[in-house]
Amino acid sequence: MAGPRGIGTAVAFDWGLVAQMLFVASAYLFGFGPGGMMAGGSVAGGMRAVVAVGALIAAVPCFLLGEGIRRGFRPARPLQVVLNALLTFAGIVTLPSTIVDVRGGHYSGIVRSAILLLSASICCVASSSRLRCCNSRRARRSLDAR
Repeated sequence: MAGPRGIGTAVAFDWGLVAQMLFVASAYLFGFGPGGMMAGGSVAGGMRAVVAVGALIAAVPCFLLGEGIRRGFRPARPLQVVLNALLTFAGIVTLPSTIVDVRGGHYSGIVRSAILLLSASICCVASSSRLRCCNSRRARRSLDAR
């Protein structure tokens, strides 16, 4: 019997979110990239720092979830499935606004929608197949033997 699947996908997804949040935090803090608009004169540097710290704080649970899945912490798998299902639902909800943005010539929403609809759903399915696999006695014995 093949071993459980989806662990690498889930960890890569979580750690990818961590990398994005670290980039966003530095962008807001230093006023470049997506934080360039906040670097204008209307927003004080203190507010940029608050947003950067908020992004860093948001990265911690994503890192811990990815690390929990990588280490085999059992409660992390169902949590991963639920969170990715919610992200997929968010992608469905934001799809109409993405279509409006594309019609208006703004194409950056396509990336967001693609990540939410494709990556999160693939991660959800892969992780949930891991859950089904681990619920059988035979799979648990083979995992414990490793």
